[in-house]
Amino acid sequence: MAFTFSTNQQPATCAACVFLFKATLKTAGWTVPSSSDGTTYNASGDQITTNTTGAGGMNNNFAWFILTQPLLDGYQRHIAIQVVNATVKNQFKIKLSWTGFNTGSPNATTMPTAADEQYILGSAGAFGTLLDSTENTLISNICAGGPTEKYHFYWYTTKLATGGVGSIFMMDYVSGANPQDYDPYIYYINGNSTAPLSGLNSFVDTTNLVFSSSTGPFTWINKHNVNGATGSFSRSYFSTYGDASNTGYSMVGKLGTNPYDGLPETLPAYCVRSPGSGVIPPYDIKGKLLNTMVSGTTLVTADTLNVSTSRDRVFCGPIILMWDGSIPTV
Repeated sequence: MAFTFSTNQQPATCAACVFLFKATLKTAGWTVPSSSDGTTYNASGDQITTNTTGAGGMNNNFAWFILTQPLLDGYQRHIAIQVVNATVKNQFKIKLSWTGFNTGSPNATTMPTAADEQYILGSAGAFGTLLDSTENTLISNICAGGPTEKYHFYWYTTKLATGGVGSIFMMDYVSGANPQDYDPYIYYINGNSTAPLSGLNSFVDTTNLVFSSSTGPFTWINKHNVNGATGSFSRSYFSTYGDASNTGYSMVGKLGTNPYDGLPETLPAYCVRSPGSGVIPPYDIKGKLLNTMVSGTTLVTADTLNVSTSRDRVFCGPIILMWDGSIPTV
């Protein structure tokens, strides 16, 4: 397994956090086909070279960049990110595309568009909250996988003042998906500047079979090919291995330690989908996440686990993520 990590970092600004995310994914093989530092638009490369203000800076009004995943199984995913300005530091637009951001009229302050673009933070006319507005109080943790890991990534921040998780943005591959599922991925983002753990508590709801349709991961449903906008883009959910009518049977966070080795219990994360906008059955299985698990044992955020090697996993809310063996900063 080949992961690129950037953990236990304390960037001075929100823009520096985003710059770290871009740099880590580039190290893992992603490319930046176009970008702007808010003043100069580069149609064929990465214009953003620093995390500060001025020429090439991420911390400029309306700076933006596109990230493109390396070709995988004949397809690529594309992410567009824009900061709002140096005053409202924690506001961003983030959108996804299969076909690529190659339409519209991009310029120094305007991102390109895509025929199938989908906003997962903010909208065409508004920015959304991702990070805490109190800068220099965030610990940034980023993991980016290679081809074996299907270019999975996560980026989550913890808050020094309160502990706990303040935000998360992740993409993970779903194994065991139907062969006709051309995008076996989930995309999850949640940022809350006031309530630690709010983003991850909505990732897996331990009191219901599935969690809220307004906060779950996004996924393509019935995406037939890369050249068309066929299919829908909607929320998906995670099974909590329990009975929605009797919350006492949920296994997420309700199990003890393993009686043989005394270690916390880990559970595969199965993604399920509802055909409607709500959480009414019937459900169908999207598949099992390749790199992310859920915890059967109640732990404290930033607890590490030894699954294959020492401290190779970290507990983050109710989910368990890959880790680099270091001791997390909290």
